[in-house]
Amino acid sequence: MWRSSPYAYAKASWIIGKSFLGKRMASLYGIHTLDELDKLLFPDNYRELPGRELLRDLEKRVAYKSERQILSVINSFAEPPRLLTRMKAVESPARSNEETIPANSIEYYKGLIDCLWQLDSEDRELAAKFISDEISLLNSSWVLRLRGFYQKSETEISKYLMDSRLLGGVYQKGIAAEVKMAMDLPLDVRQEWKGWRWERFLNHEESAAHWTVDPRHFQNSASQYLYHRGFHNFHSLPMSVSAIYCFIKLKHYEEDLLISLAEGLSLGMDSSSVFKLLEVSI
Repeated sequence: MWRSSPYAYAKASWIIGKSFLGKRMASLYGIHTLDELDKLLFPDNYRELPGRELLRDLEKRVAYKSERQILSVINSFAEPPRLLTRMKAVESPARSNEETIPANSIEYYKGLIDCLWQLDSEDRELAAKFISDEISLLNSSWVLRLRGFYQKSETEISKYLMDSRLLGGVYQKGIAAEVKMAMDLPLDVRQEWKGWRWERFLNHEESAAHWTVDPRHFQNSASQYLYHRGFHNFHSLPMSVSAIYCFIKLKHYEEDLLISLAEGLSLGMDSSSVFKLLEVSI
């Protein structure tokens, strides 16, 4: 176990307690303007700027604060674990644009997998399971988006997928079975998806309308699942490297949520409408 991990975990717990996650997420409801959001997020450092300029400035401050807090926890280790420094060295593909997905995903996740050997067995198992599920969900989401929005063939889609999987924490070449199934199942027959590993994240069948896969619903539901998994894992193995890994994922989730909220407010939506669109619930 890493010598400074108790202090790192205590610091991460304090930051999560002050973040706009969990119970504090409720304070984001009922906001109607960017100015309101700015004053809530930065009560001692809000800006008097016009709309688009305020949006860009607010996004930069949200990202900077998140990065600074993550680094403060990582630097609490006398010798930061490679798994954590690797998360900062390369941008997560979940936070990248579609053009950089293939190369970025391979570099990012392969780097994380290569770092797992440093961890103790229980710690490694928890981190490996989280990373494995994230890879599977990300690949599945890309399949649904590329099939549903762009009508890509299986050959074309395969170029966008990360050709790796985690089995017992060990890297192996190949695409997970559930991802292969997502490339074959019909996009307009809900019954055919029964028993699929990630079926619960698909949109429900409405009696009054013909069903088709909604990739955005799947992506939002998967994001919520990983968010709640991150919260659970953060508390289930305190003072472990995998707990700090989950802390970083939670901070990334918060950052994405706040930036999405800011963008929605800039378009004239209120916070409740933005959260409804993102399918975020308390």
